[in-house]
Amino acid sequence: MVRRVKETEKRELSGLLPSESVVFGFFCGPENRLVPHIVLELQQGRKQSYIPVLLYGPAGVGKTLLATGIENAIRHEFRRRRVYRTTAQDLTHDFADASESGRVAELRQQLLQASVVIVEDLENLVGRDLVQRELLRLLDVAAERGRAVLFTADSPPGEWTQLRPMFVSRVLCGLNVRLQPPSYATRCRLIRYWTMFEGLELTDEAVAILAAQWVGTVPVIHGLVRKMLMTLKADPVWIRALLELNGRRYLSGEQVKRYLDEVSQTLERPSIHEIAKATAKYFGVRLLDLRGQSRQQTIVVARHCAVALAEALCGQSLRDIGHYFSGRDHATILHSCRKVRELVDSEPEIRDAIHTLRERFDAVQLDS
Repeated sequence: MVRRVKETEKRELSGLLPSESVVFGFFCGPENRLVPHIVLELQQGRKQSYIPVLLYGPAGVGKTLLATGIENAIRHEFRRRRVYRTTAQDLTHDFADASESGRVAELRQQLLQASVVIVEDLENLVGRDLVQRELLRLLDVAAERGRAVLFTADSPPGEWTQLRPMFVSRVLCGLNVRLQPPSYATRCRLIRYWTMFEGLELTDEAVAILAAQWVGTVPVIHGLVRKMLMTLKADPVWIRALLELNGRRYLSGEQVKRYLDEVSQTLERPSIHEIAKATAKYFGVRLLDLRGQSRQQTIVVARHCAVALAEALCGQSLRDIGHYFSGRDHATILHSCRKVRELVDSEPEIRDAIHTLRERFDAVQLDS
């Protein structure tokens, strides 16, 4: 069995993830450094400077986790403060029911009298003009009284082209914060923390390999770590092969590579077509255009992403990938892969796209 962590090593664990870097279970790496300050402002009931606060980012990045933590903390520590938490879809249904029963004024007062209002998934307000007008009224009253309003969404307001311009403009006037998936450095800390907590230590090389391979949100990476630990604990051969350094046993970089190779051989890899189809759907372009010669910017970016994902996930040769994309040559495929690496570092929208699409296929690794 992999040993449990010793009392003397708890100091090392706290150094990896100090208490101030974890807020309600949300890991605040440098990429999310504003989160602790925002949560503190919302939680303590001070007069708000920014109304509303919008947290946005792809699914699984931690929006609901933070909203739940803020709600629970306020209810526990400030019992006189009223919290009104809902989703855009539920609020729409509530106003529809209230309209039928003549209770719109009553429901409106519940919103306006709350100390903190939390509304999640604003992208579901498309076509809901009544609810958008009510939320505009709420924002005006909250601004007068310094009340806290927290919204969440998958995308930034600039992409809400189907919502009322006045509502979008009002949200833009608040504090809009993108929640980022963990960076490479944060992934290294998380992987080392989770494995050490279970009594399995990794060499620096092993951590670097896993952090580079496992890209996604915290729940996905945690799931991959847990799967690895379960696999190693169940196989005495792995335990006996641990590297011993300074009286402590480590999983080496070579062993991690071997583990990843073994896992990849048991997976049903996605096909190039499956990746291209998912990418086309994500970017809202036709699959035929994605595979073709179009130079329209949106299609070109989507094609770069599809090519890079295929190279990373399919296990096919560059020639095979190029053949699928209308006979593109080896150099063109490599150019797409390099371009995506650059865009992931510089363009948050492309980083979100790659994370979201990879997660869809990485889920296979968790289920297999």
